[in-house]
Amino acid sequence: MKKTLTFVVLFGCLGLLQSCQPSARVPVDSKDEGSGSEAGKSVVDGAAGGKPEAGPEVEPSKVEAAPALSAECQALYDELSKLRAGIPYVFHDLERSPREIDDDLKKSIGLADKFLKTCPGNAYTGEIKALFARHLSSRYKRQESSYRDALKRQLGVAKLSRAQRAQIEAQVKALMKKYLDRIEELGQEALSASRPGERTHCDGLSVLADLSFNYLGDNESHIELSRQYIAAGCEELLEGNQDYHFNIGMSFLRAGQYEEAKQHILKVLKTRSDRPQYVIYNICLFEAMYALGDHEGLENLMIRVQEEYDERLKDGKLPKSIWAQYSQWSLISDFWLGFASYALGDVESARANYRRYIDKVDQMEQELAQTGKQLPSVARIYRDFRAKDYMKYLDEFQGKVPSRDFDSGVDWLVGKPVSFAQSRKDSKVVAILFRQPKNRRALSFLKLLDSLQKLNPEKFTAITLSFMPKGITPEARQQRADNLRKELQDNELGVTAGFDTSDKYEVFRSLHATVGSASFIMFDSAGQAAWYHVDPTERDLNTLQRVADRLLQ
Repeated sequence: MKKTLTFVVLFGCLGLLQSCQPSARVPVDSKDEGSGSEAGKSVVDGAAGGKPEAGPEVEPSKVEAAPALSAECQALYDELSKLRAGIPYVFHDLERSPREIDDDLKKSIGLADKFLKTCPGNAYTGEIKALFARHLSSRYKRQESSYRDALKRQLGVAKLSRAQRAQIEAQVKALMKKYLDRIEELGQEALSASRPGERTHCDGLSVLADLSFNYLGDNESHIELSRQYIAAGCEELLEGNQDYHFNIGMSFLRAGQYEEAKQHILKVLKTRSDRPQYVIYNICLFEAMYALGDHEGLENLMIRVQEEYDERLKDGKLPKSIWAQYSQWSLISDFWLGFASYALGDVESARANYRRYIDKVDQMEQELAQTGKQLPSVARIYRDFRAKDYMKYLDEFQGKVPSRDFDSGVDWLVGKPVSFAQSRKDSKVVAILFRQPKNRRALSFLKLLDSLQKLNPEKFTAITLSFMPKGITPEARQQRADNLRKELQDNELGVTAGFDTSDKYEVFRSLHATVGSASFIMFDSAGQAAWYHVDPTERDLNTLQRVADRLLQ
């Protein structure tokens, strides 16, 4: 513990390890006992069963003349004010280098700490605490790296052992916990020293909201704090800060509350569609609709993107980061139109949209090459690893009966062996998830397949296939088999499972399954290829459900 404290002092974080009040994820009561009481519910109230409510909309408070500071304190305050003016709230579209800004952050942190110690209990204390907390938060990642580097240097060895690395990470985690506690404490104290509608109060709410969103993963508190921030009129006071309407939507998404995210953004769009942030609202809406399997909504959204974004891109006042988002989504909208059409069963529209996207990017690549420039990585990845892949499947596999059955090349491990021929005879939908054991990204997908099979035993067959790498030992082969068997048993899954043991993974390749990341294919009751999906994860569950429902009709 002494070594830990020593390193805190050595690396310029004086005062960061002070005692902290219990974890308060929503603000403590402010000194305003009237209109501010609702905007300052304490965590104790929440623990008692009630949830804090957003405060009423208030007019910004009138600025009152503050008592004069001593010469030393005034000099500190003036220097902090100069530094604050040059440090952005959001690190996008920067006019200075990140290193220059970080140097100013370190200066501001040191001066704020000195001000609070040298000039305690004055009218500016709350303001400086809010500033201190915000700048500590902005340096979180760099401070974490500083702690880690310092602890490595202390050991004085060229190469760390696994145990030493684990020890350092444990120490860094403990230090950063105290670092976050200090940020939270300062933010709470800034709120307590201010009233809703004041800049300091807004800064305090912003600090605590960002803390919940970026570091604590507390979506509920972030939504509540963001609502208080908006209700207090802070958007006008803290120009250039984050868009908390968007952040609320993202918190709903993180919490898996996709319908809430969708409805929130639709409400926001009714009054804020003229803002530059229109594009990020639509990104949040896209994520919600995608996770909900709302392919009709997704299709309509992409049509709107194509109708509106080209015109918005003509606005020369758009921030570079926002302009880049408009440009990117204007480009990839054809791909997502293709995906939505495919999910809805309109294969020809899907094929046309994928082809349009590929042609558009090909043309862009040629034009950029003439000026010595390269294609944006996002456009290239969507073309080479998504659109072309789907086009190949639609052209060569979609609507066709598999050219190869499972009677050779598959070693069935669990469940009754499956054949395409028998499934066609029984008019069964067949769903195959190609994944390796312990691939947790696709595990929720496998669970849904198991559920569909149990609900429709006469109409639906679920399979998971893995492959055996060539050249591995018999012991390694057995271990892979044991891993798959144990995974199915631990999760109580009744799907049929096996391994592709053919040369060159011929079963996988005959079905256009990927050998690396997971892939998913469904065949309709006539045995024809009906759906192909790359890298399925939890966010794709409702898409699977809707496609399966369509094929089972």
